[in-house]
Amino acid sequence: MSQRKSRGFTLIELLVVIAIIAILAAILFPVFAKAREKARQSTCASNMKQMGLGILQYVQDYDEKMIPRTVVYDGLDHVWTQLMQPYIKNQNIFQCPSNPRKDQYFCCQAAGSVVAHASYAASFQGGIQDVNTGDPGFSYPTYDSPAQVIDILESTAKYADFNVDAGADTIFSYYTTDPNLDYGCLFSGHSGMSNFLFVDGHVKAYHPLQTLDKTDGGGNDVNLWRFDNDTFIHHQQLDAAAGIGPAEPTPTRAYSVLSYAENQFK
Repeated sequence: MSQRKSRGFTLIELLVVIAIIAILAAILFPVFAKAREKARQSTCASNMKQMGLGILQYVQDYDEKMIPRTVVYDGLDHVWTQLMQPYIKNQNIFQCPSNPRKDQYFCCQAAGSVVAHASYAASFQGGIQDVNTGDPGFSYPTYDSPAQVIDILESTAKYADFNVDAGADTIFSYYTTDPNLDYGCLFSGHSGMSNFLFVDGHVKAYHPLQTLDKTDGGGNDVNLWRFDNDTFIHHQQLDAAAGIGPAEPTPTRAYSVLSYAENQFK
């Protein structure tokens, strides 16, 4: 019997196949990358929902008081993530999978320090306290619309707000995809979006700019940062009114910490 010799691929055919594979890869790789980031964003949102449940449990245990942003004890800041230990056993939820700088999310630092790389931050505007009197914070019923006030957000530091000057709606701080920046930069690493946990416990993704302006039905510009749904008041203006800082906001000024009753640790 005669044997038929198999014909191999020609160079042109091989080049065509390689070109087709390259085209398919160029099309599919971005799709896979978006799908992977979407999965990370979903994990991040799940983390924040668990935080919301923990905060609401704290509210029930402490006469409807919202969890403080920090407690100053023995000269150190004990941040809100530490205060949630009785309610959240898995510390990994404080680490966003899209934010590689998450090494200092659970540490104590000198009182007043804000430079602590983290995945999530407590909002200054969501329930700001009297920094002079050590007021333990607003009670849950104080909020006009808990579903419209940001409580926890994605950030590169442990405290944050959007640093908007009152009445002007101009961005003074940053939103960034760089997790290495400090001083309350909003982290928008989910394809330009950020997850936000609201006071009522729900989580929603926004582009950071979308949180600034919304209409309250009366034609006034309000936003998602203020506990009373009022126009934005820069926290440094609040500090200045209390006589503890300059009236004009400065981007490098470390934020004032929010005091809380030290008997939490007695």
